[in-house]
Amino acid sequence: MRTAHFFNLAPLLAIFCQLAISTSTEASAPARTLSGVLKEARTLTAQGIEPVIVMDLDETTVNSIPRRFASLQVALRDACSSSSDGAAVSVANQLDENLPSHGRDCDALKTLTYDDLNHQQNRYDFSESLRHRGIEPSAWTADLEKAMVAEYLSGRHIELDTEVVGAAKYIKRLHEASAKTVYVSSRFSDVQGTATEKSLETLRFSQPANLFELFLRTRGETSIEFKEKSYGTIKSEVAESPRKQVVVAVFENEPENLNALAQFFPEAARFFVTGAQLKAAALPSDTNLIENFRY
Repeated sequence: MRTAHFFNLAPLLAIFCQLAISTSTEASAPARTLSGVLKEARTLTAQGIEPVIVMDLDETTVNSIPRRFASLQVALRDACSSSSDGAAVSVANQLDENLPSHGRDCDALKTLTYDDLNHQQNRYDFSESLRHRGIEPSAWTADLEKAMVAEYLSGRHIELDTEVVGAAKYIKRLHEASAKTVYVSSRFSDVQGTATEKSLETLRFSQPANLFELFLRTRGETSIEFKEKSYGTIKSEVAESPRKQVVVAVFENEPENLNALAQFFPEAARFFVTGAQLKAAALPSDTNLIENFRY
């Protein structure tokens, strides 16, 4: 006669239930959503801790596509205009002067509109702009892009920048929660610094002053070198602050920079703003993808 063996599953079920609760709690952690970051900031402030939010500017919180479009117009004007004898006028970076061979490309690119650029899958991808106009990449288009980027980084046209949708309201809410916003941008401090500060004031990103800090790049630094150095400085400032501080969330549109942020601030919620990036790369785990700051 067989003896039936019955096992007490209660302890095992309890473990599974606890794991389910833990997983659910982690998945719905306050800092995993934009509204959650605000909630956590308010909670920390009530505990006497200053929340810190690290944010990029261009194509993260600032819509710089109007500036990019204006820069393209300048580059096209210089590359495609003709002197009285029909020869192309050279731009500062010495674009190909053989205008007749590029006249059709010039005409096609001049029909590119701001909306065309703004609705690209990747707004930073100049080759996408070329494809939309049936233009093959060449040494001439490469020089044209260099001229556009040089104009974009010149310090001109920054007054055209607007907010990424919802960013000004969201940053205002962060400041109302006494969170400090720290902006780390690869704009050059010497030629773009003054205009950037004025623009951030206009966009209402920099008030109140005691909850605002700005890092800009100096000449001779690559973007990632500058970013990592700045993140290290912020980490030291947080550690050494007389008032306890915590980096709650980080925001970027470049995967390389977000990976660096994850290394320096592993406990912070990570937000990747989609739509414009120079280099493709895998994102850190648990990255939140957002298109804008509506919540």
